[in-house]
Amino acid sequence: MSSNMFRRTMVGAVAIAGALGLAACNNDTASVSTPSGSTPAATSDAPTSEAPPTSSEAPTAEESTTTSSTTSETSSPSETSSSSAAAAGGSKDTSKVTPDGTKLKFGQAAVIDDDSDGKYKLKVKSIEAAPKAAYAAANLNETNGKMYYVKFDVTNLGGAKYGFRATAPNQFFLKPVFDSSEKGRAGGNPYDNLPGGCDKASYDEIAVGKSASACYYYQVTGPTPTKVMWDTYETEIVWSK
Repeated sequence: MSSNMFRRTMVGAVAIAGALGLAACNNDTASVSTPSGSTPAATSDAPTSEAPPTSSEAPTAEESTTTSSTTSETSSPSETSSSSAAAAGGSKDTSKVTPDGTKLKFGQAAVIDDDSDGKYKLKVKSIEAAPKAAYAAANLNETNGKMYYVKFDVTNLGGAKYGFRATAPNQFFLKPVFDSSEKGRAGGNPYDNLPGGCDKASYDEIAVGKSASACYYYQVTGPTPTKVMWDTYETEIVWSK
């Protein structure tokens, strides 16, 4: 099929699909500079007649203890930033990323590595025709094409920058396979549960190693699609029966 045609037609679906926005965070790194301009005091080899400093001039044991305690309890900004990042996404799993051109069966998982969502497993389970009641619920006109549900599972393998959720897969990359002469629109995950089992996914974050299910809906003209693809313009993975 022609990927170019799909990309042009999918752009028109923005009115239906909510655009996903990503917010980027920058970690500030504090630097510590060494004071300059100070000159060490000169020393003499000759004995000195000066008396040693009195007890009032030397730091007390209590003062030394306080200074040491304060220093040990202070952490640098870079340490705090690293700890926060580790808690948010965790380290990435070592699973090998699924290569371009892979063909899978429904129910088999591909390993995806994304800049924002980290590494995760994507298991497409099915593509199903939506019932007639779903068109009105999704505010779609049935004359513009048939409505389909793509159902899938995701498993967080770590490395997400801003938290990992069930809707991590881009709805414009995950899509039904159809002929280049046909048109398709991406609805994504619904705002409310749709008839036929395409439910609104939870927005709760998914911990590393945990899985969740989601559903995206699409409207496509022409023959019933039987395959689903993941197409990032660099990697194409296809699921079928």
